[in-house]
Amino acid sequence: MGGQRIVLLAGAMFQYADAGQYHTMNPIYHQYLDTDQYMGQSVGRFLNKMAEAAAKKIAALCQTHRVSLALSFGKDSMTLLHICHRFNLIDHISLIMWNNSGIESHDTLGMRDYVLSVYPEMRSRYVETVPASDPYEYLAAFDGGSLKPLSAFVSNCLEKTRWDKFDEYEIDGVILGLRKQESLVRLKNYRLRGERYYNKREEAVIITPLINWGVEHIFAYAASEGIPLHPIYGRSHRLGFDRGMTRVNTLASLDMARYGAMVHVKMLYPDEFRQMCDRIPMIANMV
Repeated sequence: MGGQRIVLLAGAMFQYADAGQYHTMNPIYHQYLDTDQYMGQSVGRFLNKMAEAAAKKIAALCQTHRVSLALSFGKDSMTLLHICHRFNLIDHISLIMWNNSGIESHDTLGMRDYVLSVYPEMRSRYVETVPASDPYEYLAAFDGGSLKPLSAFVSNCLEKTRWDKFDEYEIDGVILGLRKQESLVRLKNYRLRGERYYNKREEAVIITPLINWGVEHIFAYAASEGIPLHPIYGRSHRLGFDRGMTRVNTLASLDMARYGAMVHVKMLYPDEFRQMCDRIPMIANMV
């Protein structure tokens, strides 16, 4: 834990730079560490330059494509959403989409409602997809050793609905909050393709404006700009987990089950974990 304490900015006020909208900070969604605030203050100019560079890349894509912002309500996509508001790009985004897997924590659902309330400009272009099939059917088929149920889950419950929305809104450009620091796969993809590339499966140009941001930059920028953070980061930090490696994901993520991260789910969201075990008893044996 390093002696760091979480700062809850209850009752404080902040203003989005260009939106002109004041909102009261909610202590549930504004949990920053002292180090976040210190870094935000000490390297604020550098962070602003990084944000400006990201905004220019988004603006360039919006000039030539119908663009979707992929929103997970995690720290990275929330940073992108804020940048789009701060630099007056939100009206140029055709679609802001969240893939609701149908198995989400109460924190994620609460975060969704809060974000929609404090970013009213995004509501007219916000779309929430729902699974085309019961996700529990695919979870129940998961045996802990095969990735086939995971592929079926992603394809039938997430990708199909996302691509249908792309067709409906004629989307041919996508903004993703991926960072090369997060995994070796993302680092290799960046080295191979760069931060802008065409994805045949998506049939769209993909840009990753935050690809070179470090996790310390994300949290510092969030603290300096008052960006809402998913409560899972505060929860994981208090339990001694590395919040920088914490992903906002469906509770019943099959890859989490495969790699033993259900232990984290059990600790972070015990009530939801028990409900999952009631539906799929085998999950209890994964921890």
